[in-house]
Amino acid sequence: MLIDPGTIAGRFEENLNWANRLDLVTAWATEHDGLRLLEKHAEQELRVRAIVGLWNYITEPEALRRLDRLGKLRLAGGGRRFHPKVYLFRGQGRTCAWIGSANFTAGGFAVNEEAVFETGDTESVISWFKNLWEDCGRLDENAIDTYERARKKNPPPRQSLAEAGGGMTEPMKLLEQVTDWDSYVAALRDCDIWWSNRHTWSVLGESVSWRHTIQVLHDILTRRDLADLDDDDRRRVLGIPGGGWGLLGSMRNNSVNTVFGRNAQGIQQILREVAEADDGAFPDLAFNAYRRMRKFKGVGKGIATRLLSLARPDRFVSVNGGSQEGLALYSGLTPRTLGTEANYRKLLEFIYKQRWFRAPEPDNRLEESIWGMRAALLDCFVYRPPARTP
Repeated sequence: MLIDPGTIAGRFEENLNWANRLDLVTAWATEHDGLRLLEKHAEQELRVRAIVGLWNYITEPEALRRLDRLGKLRLAGGGRRFHPKVYLFRGQGRTCAWIGSANFTAGGFAVNEEAVFETGDTESVISWFKNLWEDCGRLDENAIDTYERARKKNPPPRQSLAEAGGGMTEPMKLLEQVTDWDSYVAALRDCDIWWSNRHTWSVLGESVSWRHTIQVLHDILTRRDLADLDDDDRRRVLGIPGGGWGLLGSMRNNSVNTVFGRNAQGIQQILREVAEADDGAFPDLAFNAYRRMRKFKGVGKGIATRLLSLARPDRFVSVNGGSQEGLALYSGLTPRTLGTEANYRKLLEFIYKQRWFRAPEPDNRLEESIWGMRAALLDCFVYRPPARTP
């Protein structure tokens, strides 16, 4: 059968529920919901073998590390223009294979328009995978680190999208045109094109994007203890590496001690309360959480709103030097006072009243993902990069 583009992730989970083995081949891999599902099922004895391509440096090193931890990994590197996408599920006396266009990425499983054919005729697929597995050879213990260093020197190409009519409406004006949910989604798509054609990041892209940053860091903050994070994850949570991780506000180096030092336990408790709360607890919980965050020494509006937005991206928006002017224009509030408890409350109240925000959860996979981070994604409309020094 041909799998509908909007149900790829759902069908993937259905197959994992009966399979005890998964062999996957993908041109690129990134951190996304499908990877989290694999980790969940690996805890229940799912065995995974993965062959991942490295062409054009789109595959993310951290996704490779996670695949390596949960199963067996081999790489198709060496400059190969490796492009297959094949998934082979086996278990309980049955097999099925996916063959199609969907990479093991956020785009392949939720964003892009993909075509995937599922078949129970797997004999040739099993043979093909066996030959490819042997051809790729065992993973060298330093291969992922070597790839990561090379990727830093040769970052993946930014998304190349043509601008219809020779120009696009700037993000703030796109936001002004938003009324309901459909217009919000349309504005996000146009905003994605706008940023992609001017900078190294996008809104909905595979990596180095608002959506990717929110998705990955939300997972880190809500599934792991702050005390267990390594230095790289701590810096990613605070946006210190810059690039895509700095979207929603890039903090200074000394903020690592502020968040992960003596304040860590208290901050962790607030973030978990926010992440686990029912929708009915808002807006009061939001205001209370922000007030409590600001009481920690060294936690200003930038740190507080970034962490809260990552913990609950459907309910918080990040306020910092790059976003406050745009948020003030949108809400009618004074920019320099947006960080006060009173005005942050007014800002959230304004957002919560908008028709696009109050829309019911959609059943489209991409829009469902957007809906779950709809407040935090306002940042892509209001953000202004710092001016370059001549």
